Amino acid sequence: MNRTRIKICGITREVDALLAASLGADATGFILAPSQRRIELSAAIEIVRGLPPFLDRVAVLVNPSPRELEGVVQSRAFTHIQLHGTEAPETCNSQLLPVVKAFPLLEECHLDQMRQFLHCCSVTVLADARSGGSGETCDWSLAARAAREWPLVLAGGLDPNNVAEAIESVRPAAVDVSSGVEASAGVKDPARMEAFFAAVRSADTGRGAQKSENRSIAP
Repeated sequence: MNRTRIKICGITREVDALLAASLGADATGFILAPSQRRIELSAAIEIVRGLPPFLDRVAVLVNPSPRELEGVVQSRAFTHIQLHGTEAPETCNSQLLPVVKAFPLLEECHLDQMRQFLHCCSVTVLADARSGGSGETCDWSLAARAAREWPLVLAGGLDPNNVAEAIESVRPAAVDVSSGVEASAGVKDPARMEAFFAAVRSADTGRGAQKSENRSIAP
């Protein structure tokens, strides 16, 4: 069974990053762009140094300058760059690290934008709401269509109460959560984080059981 991967974004504290790792996160995200959850590059590097191996570390940027991108790459602290602005395909193609490109997914035209972008460059696509960290959900019906065409990271308004439904509806390769597991902006709530992981694992177990049942009745 393919399990749903989990990224905890908006990390500003070492204790939250370590908790995410201990719960089984696949990735942690550090917002280096203007945001309530912004963290300075130097502080993010210090946190990353204490994380276990094989845990992806994602630098989240919005329309970064070449100098900002160079600083992230040269720090050797991150495994991925996540872009949330109006970056062109050329920007994604020129990076020395794998790129996650975020798109709002609320209308049919946004799905078309994803497709056109993927034709130009090799990226992992993330479906979000109008803006990251807003607590709003994207259009799950459009996200489900996208997830049938390519591996999709689903973000936007996910929390312990709705992530299982989101996984069942969309079937994403990964889910990305920030505000949905917070006590306040940039400060994670351990109980909400634990509940989020439990909900994802429960949804995965349910999908596995459904697949087994379907196989058992197949001719």
